[in-house]
Amino acid sequence: MLSATCEHCQAVSPTLNELMFMPGVPTTVSLLLAESPDELNEFNAIAQPMFIIHPIPGLEWVHLTGKEPPRFYVVRDGQPVRYLDALEPTLEELHDFVTQDSGTTEAANDAG
Repeated sequence: MLSATCEHCQAVSPTLNELMFMPGVPTTVSLLLAESPDELNEFNAIAQPMFIIHPIPGLEWVHLTGKEPPRFYVVRDGQPVRYLDALEPTLEELHDFVTQDSGTTEAANDAG
């Protein structure tokens, strides 16, 4: 979950782009807090995401996260399995997070 106006979210986008092409990594989709088409366009111009983006309004963002962005989820069969709150995780940190089979790591939290 990213925010269009968050500098950390913009900065992690190239890492997410790279992560998408690594073997064993699930499809990358971002729920993006974007309050207007202009914010979405600006995010796309700055971050140049190659992953799927689904814009969501602020109230939905708060309902889903209750915190500042970014937040990363692993979702299986439509249910969140775990999440990671990290401002600018490295490619290795994200890869380890999304490819671990189960349980949690120090930086990750069980979802639900």
